[in-house]
Amino acid sequence: MPSETIIQCPFCGKLTITILHIPFVSKTISSKTRAGGRETRIQKERYDVLSGCSECRKSQKEVEKALNTGKTKEIPHEERLRRIKEAGLPTRLEY
Repeated sequence: MPSETIIQCPFCGKLTITILHIPFVSKTISSKTRAGGRETRIQKERYDVLSGCSECRKSQKEVEKALNTGKTKEIPHEERLRRIKEAGLPTRLEY
């Protein structure tokens, strides 16, 4: 049975997002033919986002995209360069 669950917002981290969890279901149907026909129907597990975040004002589509891709915010170029330099990686390539 599908069940509604409240999870954390991927942007602000507060419990405001309502999702519908539909579990994995595998059903085998046998027909009464001579050859003994069988058909297996599979419903994959999925999560449907029912609401957006009321705290940070993100829409339902933005939250769904963030949950599917795992990307919540873009890192600025300067921040990326700073992290690379702190890790000790070269920022210029010499041939």
